[in-house]
Amino acid sequence: MPPQVATWSHSLPCTFWFTFWTCCCKPATNGSRLPGTSWCTSAPCLSTWLPRGPWRSHGGGAPALACPPRIWRLDTSSDWWDRIVLERWEDRQWTQNFRMRRDTFLELCEWLAPALRRRDTHMRPTIPLQKRVAIALWKLSTPDSYRSVGNQFGVGRSTVGAVLMQVVKAINRVLLHRVVRLADPDAVIRGFGALGCPKCGGAIDGTHIPIRAPEHQASRYINRKGYFSVILQAVCDHRGQFTDINNVSTAERVCK
Repeated sequence: MPPQVATWSHSLPCTFWFTFWTCCCKPATNGSRLPGTSWCTSAPCLSTWLPRGPWRSHGGGAPALACPPRIWRLDTSSDWWDRIVLERWEDRQWTQNFRMRRDTFLELCEWLAPALRRRDTHMRPTIPLQKRVAIALWKLSTPDSYRSVGNQFGVGRSTVGAVLMQVVKAINRVLLHRVVRLADPDAVIRGFGALGCPKCGGAIDGTHIPIRAPEHQASRYINRKGYFSVILQAVCDHRGQFTDINNVSTAERVCK
């Protein structure tokens, strides 16, 4: 009778189980956890999820584990945000760092709450709404890197990137047409006239936002200073409120 040959379908579950046991379940030689980490033992035993197969023990039961599965994460702290910024900062400090007063920040969180509300999971609680909005505002108002912002708020750098995109998309979806809209032209003209600018319907300006070179039609995004960018153009009224915004490439701006 020819010997049985192990197939890939048989060896793959064994490889997975050995890797999982080595990395997640095997205790350290001295019985201690990794430095700077915390253990979570609430995860169910994964051996109960495996179907019967050749990787099972001869008795048909699940392989014995040296210890229950453990999940670890790096210890972080958000004391700076929870105890200093929220409780002690004055409006002057809020304006310098977040470009808005505390009351404006809280109002912004209320507007964005329906779009940014998240549920806690069995693994960990969700990041509070106010903290997520603050992370996005801090990244947008400072040249700090994702790692620096993450260390500041006690989150990972990948979390900073995910939170930033969530908040920006929520702002575009919820607030863009609510805040940026055309005002009464006659009222704007009268307002500029009172400021010494007669027959003016708005103040317009633009700025270059640097970007990486696109793979296609990169020449359309080279500005007069020699680097790749898109142009953000904005119009505001006599009160400093935006009435129109638009972003175009350098070539489109020249054509217009």
